[in-house]
Amino acid sequence: MKLWTNRKNKSMGYEAPGGQPVPLIDRVHRLMHLWRAGDVHKVDEYLVDNGLCWHELFKRLVQSLIELASAGSDERTLLESLSNHIQAKGATINGGQSIMNLEP
Repeated sequence: MKLWTNRKNKSMGYEAPGGQPVPLIDRVHRLMHLWRAGDVHKVDEYLVDNGLCWHELFKRLVQSLIELASAGSDERTLLESLSNHIQAKGATINGGQSIMNLEP
């Protein structure tokens, strides 16, 4: 098993072999690389384009990875920051949609 830091394939998180769905772990690792690079715009774009703000299994996977990562490790800190961002992004998007749906 490779660590997320060693997974740097340019297509990871964007496409899977044989036209299969992209594995959720690949999506997490792609987001971790984008987050580490500090490109919040690309993180947000990836989250929205792939519907990950609303994907419960994806959010559970991120939480599980946080719990598996060593306390105080860079990996855990990064995952916690990313998780907080995902939650905030989902709340912002859902909040905006709710307001729009209430208007006549």
